[in-house]
Amino acid sequence: MKFFRISAALAGSILVAAFSAQSALAIPFKGEGASIWMARTQQFVEATTGEGLTNEGLFERQKMACQGISGELFKIGGVVPIWAAESHRSFCRGVDGFYSKRNLRKACGDFKSAIGYLENAKPEKAPQDVVATADKFRKTLEFVLTEVKKEDLC
Repeated sequence: MKFFRISAALAGSILVAAFSAQSALAIPFKGEGASIWMARTQQFVEATTGEGLTNEGLFERQKMACQGISGELFKIGGVVPIWAAESHRSFCRGVDGFYSKRNLRKACGDFKSAIGYLENAKPEKAPQDVVATADKFRKTLEFVLTEVKKEDLC
């Protein structure tokens, strides 16, 4: 009987954790969260696009765009959904990996994670301008992954 109570308590805890994780992804944008997130996302997109960029130049610009991201993520915690914050964190982690040339496959995985987080931007869950910005960022990352795969970096 004691085992059953422990198992039931454990199962209950797992269910609560699962529902909490789902609802945490669904935290809405609050206050200035959307505008702060969109401004930084636009910096990432601009750093990733441009005429005649070499990989070195691209990663240098992306690295500059990621400066201060940890402090910003701390500042916007609770006012942006987790998917939004994690898309930035994953992107910058991938940039670090490419820039330092350490474990390029992991860096590709970080970019893929960022894409996965951005897919949570749905019209029914986020403001339309956030959805459009997330879609633009996702397409930019997909393009970058296509290019680095051509050079067999992933």
